[in-house]
Amino acid sequence: MLKDLKAVFFDLDNTLWNFSRNSISALEKLYNKELKGYFEESKKELFIRTYEKYNNIFWEEYKKGNIDVEKLKTERFLKTFEELKIDVRNYDEMNEIYLDILAEENILIESALDILLYVKEKYYLGILTNGFYNTQIKKMKNSGIYDYVELLVASDEVGIVKPNKEIFDYAAKKSGFDNNQILYVGDEYATDVVGSINAGFQCIWFNRNNEKVPENVSAISCLEELKEYI
Repeated sequence: MLKDLKAVFFDLDNTLWNFSRNSISALEKLYNKELKGYFEESKKELFIRTYEKYNNIFWEEYKKGNIDVEKLKTERFLKTFEELKIDVRNYDEMNEIYLDILAEENILIESALDILLYVKEKYYLGILTNGFYNTQIKKMKNSGIYDYVELLVASDEVGIVKPNKEIFDYAAKKSGFDNNQILYVGDEYATDVVGSINAGFQCIWFNRNNEKVPENVSAISCLEELKEYI
């Protein structure tokens, strides 16, 4: 399957960097630091669940091109506070505080550093992410990923989001390799797998949730399995 491979690009969130666990930790810290005065401790989990609901909604709209990055950042907190009937007016500031806290979290997906070392010894290594460039840089530095990576391509910097073909084309051009010489590894099927295949990349799906794998798609359930392919 993998032919003439020269470079490997990874998604970042929930592929190398454990976004699910890190985000919950950051939201708990945001609550403890900024929101205790607005509602009782017993509603902290409700706050987290409500935020996650709206975050997912607005991320999907952002990936479809229906909203811009600034609306994504502000609306997810605005709608959370509206639903919970919390009179927090500085939701823009809450977003920035959350992102600062989030960037300090450093839990990685199991074997992430090991697989990055393995890949870096053999191939050009990049990251292509829909996350925010400045936040992703901080995440990478604080979790020990940064020094392994030769190129970071982030959607807000480019102005294009995965799964659009153009952001994969941009990453390929920046790396200096042809699209078909690059392997892409990511955890989201619709965003990472479909997007990279449509762009002519080679692809392996990091199928963390054991979903059904379509025919002609290669998948791994843990990062260590990547060594069987490259």
